[in-house]
Amino acid sequence: MLAFLLLYRYEFAPVSYFFYSPRYSSDRSNASQRPRLALNYTTGGTPSNPAPSNLTPRITQNTTTPFSLTTDQQVSSTWYLNGANQNNNTQAWSHTWDIPGQYNVTYVGANGNGSVSVMWNVVTCSPYDVDCDGDIDPADLDIVNSNFGKTTYAPYPSYDVIGYGIVDVYDITAVSTNILE
Repeated sequence: MLAFLLLYRYEFAPVSYFFYSPRYSSDRSNASQRPRLALNYTTGGTPSNPAPSNLTPRITQNTTTPFSLTTDQQVSSTWYLNGANQNNNTQAWSHTWDIPGQYNVTYVGANGNGSVSVMWNVVTCSPYDVDCDGDIDPADLDIVNSNFGKTTYAPYPSYDVIGYGIVDVYDITAVSTNILE
């Protein structure tokens, strides 16, 4: 008889593995029949997107982030964004973050052997909020100024605000004109 589920986690770059193993009665009469539902998850996109083990990524506004998961068994998959079902019964989902803020992305996979779930707490920042602290302020301008003249490459770091491949006066202007007074 299934009493409750335990979550085991171990990580190997670039994938994290979650295994749910049900606890059985102490008589061990069904020990050979223990189903195991494994969850391997990865996230993709630009390097500014989360590493697979990062469940609290910081994403720049207007960036699309793909999430994908695989299980070792056939499951019914459900994705949620802030609790709203995204009507996607696949193990992959992507979203474009068009408004800065904080979001919860949850995946649930279930079958007769149990269920698995992963939740990401995604923070989406304005491209002008270089340090992604929720405010476009002089600290953001300081970061751009301290990197002035640097050559950058796609995917561009947050301090190359315009994304021209060099931190220049255009980046400074973009941040300084958006600083909240």
